[in-house]
Amino acid sequence: MDNKALFPNSIIGRPETVRVQTSMWRNWIEPFVEPASFTAREKTALVKQWLDAKLSPVTIKMLLSICKKYVEWSGYAYPANGNITRNIMRLQPAARSKSLSKSEAKKLLKAAQYDKIMYPILLLGIHAGLRKGEVFGLQRDDVDLLGGVIKVQRSWDGPTKSGRPRVVPISRELEQALISAFDFIQGRPVDRLFKPFDANARLAGYCHEAGVPEITFHGLRHTFATWALESGISPKLVQDALGHAHLSTTLDVYWDKTGGRMDLSFLEAEEEDPN
Repeated sequence: MDNKALFPNSIIGRPETVRVQTSMWRNWIEPFVEPASFTAREKTALVKQWLDAKLSPVTIKMLLSICKKYVEWSGYAYPANGNITRNIMRLQPAARSKSLSKSEAKKLLKAAQYDKIMYPILLLGIHAGLRKGEVFGLQRDDVDLLGGVIKVQRSWDGPTKSGRPRVVPISRELEQALISAFDFIQGRPVDRLFKPFDANARLAGYCHEAGVPEITFHGLRHTFATWALESGISPKLVQDALGHAHLSTTLDVYWDKTGGRMDLSFLEAEEEDPN
């Protein structure tokens, strides 16, 4: 049995991550790679196939990441004529927008306002920073309307990414959307609010309808974090809301949103009391 057939056994992560990456490997990489080599020409040809198939930039980036894992696992070495992955990335179309401005988000939400499923899902990303899996993992008793918070306790297929639950506040608009969409009195506490579906595909459709840059669901989470940090919210509070295990993760991703010149007025000596 060659390396290609054995490689999926080395993929680690959450069950859904393993399933998705294994499927991507078998469909888009394994059939086109020679078992005894992995050359720059092969990688360039792969990316061309992906582009011809109109795969999204996000999918192509994930496929390149899987290729890198395969190269490291197999012990192959890149040719010495430059950074192959960097050169291939230049072939990709422009990436989707990472976040939306407030005016763009307003247009997007207006386009989806009559969709009783997608509208609250969009708000859970933009106003609460939830991951897509966490949205589909929500149960009725996770929404505490009296306390004005949502308890994020699980993803769709297991624990949260950090492995720890968290609590995020509910905005007024999100609260109204949830009340309009769900019966929190008659429904069973353990009922899931949403059945899983391809939220990114539906989101792309609403982006086109609203005339705003196409964005992934993770981009809605990025939008929430960007707005929070730009408004001066403490990075520690943003970390807690996003569910990052370490503050360094929040700062690594969003450091440019916490910039600005430090106010040194705290160093000024207080005036002496004449009395």
